Amino acid sequence: MLLVISIGLFLCGCEIDISVESSSSDSSSSNISSSSSSSSDEIILGENDIESQKDIEQIDEPEEPLDYEGLKESLSNGEVPDYVYKVTIERVVDGDTMKLKLENGQSIRIRTLLIDCPEDTKEKDYLGDVATAFAKDKLKQGDVAYVETDGPLQDDYDRYLGYLWYKDGDEMKMYNAEILREGLARVAYIKEGVRHLDMLYDAQYEAKDQKLNVWSIDGYVTKYGFNQDLVD
Repeated sequence: MLLVISIGLFLCGCEIDISVESSSSDSSSSNISSSSSSSSDEIILGENDIESQKDIEQIDEPEEPLDYEGLKESLSNGEVPDYVYKVTIERVVDGDTMKLKLENGQSIRIRTLLIDCPEDTKEKDYLGDVATAFAKDKLKQGDVAYVETDGPLQDDYDRYLGYLWYKDGDEMKMYNAEILREGLARVAYIKEGVRHLDMLYDAQYEAKDQKLNVWSIDGYVTKYGFNQDLVD
């Protein structure tokens, strides 16, 4: 930064102008700007704006997380706990994987916790397309949703993990549970995040008891996935 110092000295009735130029490498000087030198379309992100954006990398496991009904009520009232982050639906990949946008504009891919749907990407499993269609019906592009974290934030494939909450009419619902109730997923990948495991097992039992979709063919759902030999 150039500092121009003009010193007017009147010596013997004469005015002498002395100009001194100096450059400064002080990093703090780079933060100083005048309104006259800023362009009219320049956007300056203030410190408060940055702090208001929730960084999901810094989300800690809550000491006393809300149960299913408690979080449902909290989100319905517009109260978002620290371990839940707000997102916008960008795209449904398949029944258990979605692309979401964070409030800071970052795009992430989420794998919904504790469930597994028939494949509908490179592999085409029986009812995989139906599971994807269910997801697209419930999670529309541009819709606001919420991700409840539980355990590790990401899996081995760098996908984020969580329970995905969305608004259905006037009611908040957890997507993980709803697709299980439709018989389009199985409870699976039980590792560290198990906060709602019992409730998800109940949802699965409802579908299994009614022989809905994946439960309509005996033996199709296995411990390791879905037995395509029964439907090919």
